[in-house]
Amino acid sequence: MQITFYSFLLSILWSNILIIFIFLGRKKHFFDKGFGIASLVLLYLFCTVRMLFPIDFKFTRGLGFKGFFTAFYDIIYFQKINLGVISVSILEISGIVWMVVTFILIIRFWHQYNCVIKEIDTYNKREDNQCQTLLHKIWNNNKRQLQVEIFCSNRVGIPMGIGIFKKRIILPDEDYTDMELYYILLHEYTHFLNRDLIIKMLVHMFCYIFWWNPIVYLLRKDLEQTLEIKCDLYATEDMSNRSKADYLTTIVSSLKRIEEKKLPEALHGTVALAKGSNDLEMVERFRMISKTHTLRRHNKVFTTAWFGIFAIMLVFSYSFVIQPSYSPPIEEIVTNPEVYDIEITPDNSYIIERADGTYVLVNSNGDTLKITKETVLMMESKGLEIRKENQ
Repeated sequence: MQITFYSFLLSILWSNILIIFIFLGRKKHFFDKGFGIASLVLLYLFCTVRMLFPIDFKFTRGLGFKGFFTAFYDIIYFQKINLGVISVSILEISGIVWMVVTFILIIRFWHQYNCVIKEIDTYNKREDNQCQTLLHKIWNNNKRQLQVEIFCSNRVGIPMGIGIFKKRIILPDEDYTDMELYYILLHEYTHFLNRDLIIKMLVHMFCYIFWWNPIVYLLRKDLEQTLEIKCDLYATEDMSNRSKADYLTTIVSSLKRIEEKKLPEALHGTVALAKGSNDLEMVERFRMISKTHTLRRHNKVFTTAWFGIFAIMLVFSYSFVIQPSYSPPIEEIVTNPEVYDIEITPDNSYIIERADGTYVLVNSNGDTLKITKETVLMMESKGLEIRKENQ
């Protein structure tokens, strides 16, 4: 089991394909009805795991390709750039840039998040009878009772929730009816119950690690919308049509307040009741809430079949890896040149390191060829195994 440059590239390719497939599929009504929103969140998380574990297993087979792929790898791996006292390859420079930018993005995220937490500490805490009564009502209607603090401020424009361990709900400094405040608190409380903030944090970290891949931003945007829909469906699951209409009216009222006061939509690292930037996303949420009764009865056979397909795709994605293939330099052939007039890949050849420090290339037919240290380094970088003479 190992991680190579080729397995890494293939993991990116597979994850991107699956993310795009889920994104396009989610726009189809039959997909939501058949799959269920919670299952879609799991599928998105599956895509992130595939990208994070680019592993070659013992059963992974190498597929050799010549031409552009081999030439590209030779350029980024073997061509060195002089940087004074050291020489580095394009691949090494890319790796350093990748790690530095990732480190900066993660540090910046946590700095901004801590600044938000400190800012919230300056807000007024709401411990009035209205908040506490409605919060106890929510507790009584749920099996799990989470400790939540409620704050308010005139610097926020939309109700939102924040906190992995210390959970807080932040409200705009507005007067709410009991109905409005109940639905607002219920929405944010449901986010905490579903652990949506944890998922959102993990997706942020994922995007910072793979910041150079544009598809991960598509995943983040669509997963955030999927989490909002899942929260809506859980919150309104047992509501009557009238209560659902009141719930939607509360969301619309919150959006109007944002537009009237032109306040920020949400603080960094929070989950908000609504976003005013995309009308199509709100239309989708409203459509989903109105069809809760059909979405709740999603086809279990359909869901099971799709998870089975994704499981097969997962195994298949690890079954092969694309690698460059080549023939050894003709000047290194010390016996019959025709012996190695075959394509050499990690699947049909390996290298033996002898006790005297020399190296021999062995193919699947048992033919051997003495090679130099430079050739060994090149072949090792392309996946060929090096074995000791006594192995």
